[in-house]
Amino acid sequence: QVIWDQAFRSARKESTSLTEPHITTMVRLMAPILLAGSAAALGGEDATSLVQVKLQRGDGRDQPYYWAGKNGDAMRTGNAAFPMPVDLQSGPAWSWHEGQNGLVRAAPLIDGDKSIYLSSIAGNVYKFSPDGKGLWRHYAGASIPEVPAIMGGALFATNTFGEVFALNMTTGSQLWKKKAGKSSAGDTWSMTAADGIVVAALSNSGAANDHLTALDAKDGSVKWSYTPKVPVYNSLSAVRGSNLVLSDLNGRPYRLNLADGSCIWKSGPGLGVVEEPSFSTGGAVIGPNGLVYVTSNSKKDGVERGHVTAFQFSDGKMLWRQGTDYQANNAPAVGRLGADGPLAVVVGVGPNPDMPDPIMQLTKTAPKSEKRARVMALDAVTGRVIWRHELPMWHGWAAGDTMSHVCLPDSFGNPAISGDGTVFVGFQSGRFYGINDRNHDGNVNTSEVTSYNFSNAFQGSPGLAPGMLVATPCNGLHVFRAKSG
Repeated sequence: QVIWDQAFRSARKESTSLTEPHITTMVRLMAPILLAGSAAALGGEDATSLVQVKLQRGDGRDQPYYWAGKNGDAMRTGNAAFPMPVDLQSGPAWSWHEGQNGLVRAAPLIDGDKSIYLSSIAGNVYKFSPDGKGLWRHYAGASIPEVPAIMGGALFATNTFGEVFALNMTTGSQLWKKKAGKSSAGDTWSMTAADGIVVAALSNSGAANDHLTALDAKDGSVKWSYTPKVPVYNSLSAVRGSNLVLSDLNGRPYRLNLADGSCIWKSGPGLGVVEEPSFSTGGAVIGPNGLVYVTSNSKKDGVERGHVTAFQFSDGKMLWRQGTDYQANNAPAVGRLGADGPLAVVVGVGPNPDMPDPIMQLTKTAPKSEKRARVMALDAVTGRVIWRHELPMWHGWAAGDTMSHVCLPDSFGNPAISGDGTVFVGFQSGRFYGINDRNHDGNVNTSEVTSYNFSNAFQGSPGLAPGMLVATPCNGLHVFRAKSG
């Protein structure tokens, strides 16, 4: 197990060796404040999902990445073609924890050599070898709330000062930094990198992220900005061809021209449905079938319900909508449930955790608010429920949370689907699940579910590479190895 717990006494802007790991107490304590502040302010292009994302290095050679951003590929499918026969109950092969109660809300990135990249709320970006050796660490000067992305030999990220920056993936040295907005909010949004462009979610108000800004990946020069009808939250934008698809916090999808930011269409969240749109921490993804899938919430007759909605990529027409009963606060994954299984949209649904209550924690009073949740698989063409798996009920704040270690906002991390149809997903209870309805009978029984208890909730989604499964609950980085034979 790799554990770095030495406090770094002075903020450093340059990349340094991981022999002096660091985390600043001030930034760590500010993270929940930033998150709470942003939440309060809210009151014709064919492509396929790739196992590896093929990008170009600066020297012109192809550079394959297994997991280039949150949900893996540019379309955010969260799908891998290779199987992942891991024994979750046996635990990870190795783990890493950032010192001084460090907080991780990001998802891991995996390059073609199976090196792993991870950012932390303290403002650090780390690179690890496949066996857990720390290769470099870069401090960004402020908290990093989002999930970075890798493209063309560079890692791209944004700090809460609104500074977008690029790092050399080999050395960790800074290639460029650009002040692109007043700030970037503390929600766990995701960088997008494709076709020589990087897209960041930023704020002009100093609170919620109210617009997206695209920058040139070579030098950080701003190419365009786009402001949707309402702010974005946990922004997860997907790329197909020369198009960018995103959704706002009401689950309204937009399709933009990636080159210039012009809006091609906007739709939903539920055309023709009489209801009040509600806040969701979900997002938009594009399936390998070319459909756009969005999670959202709505209120009707005073009751809040979640939805997964499919839209046509070409014109934004709504194709189907499936209710989830519970709130839909996470983006889905889209992939086949095994080699002969159906193409499915898989999502974890349930209300988000509460803020931790220090008085109740001090007096060891059990929280009473119920957090019912399930994982669902829907037919990607029709929206029909293929299976649903109910999770043990949780209560109150997320597992492992204190006022100085807040794993918010989501109830789940986004799921990932391996080539054998196993769905991997982390929940606010701290359990990381592997679910596979192997006999395709629509009923997930106990023999088809395995799990590992990390005792800390999840914001980050899993990362997959052949023989490697990476989980990032809020307490750090954990790597499982596939079983041989």
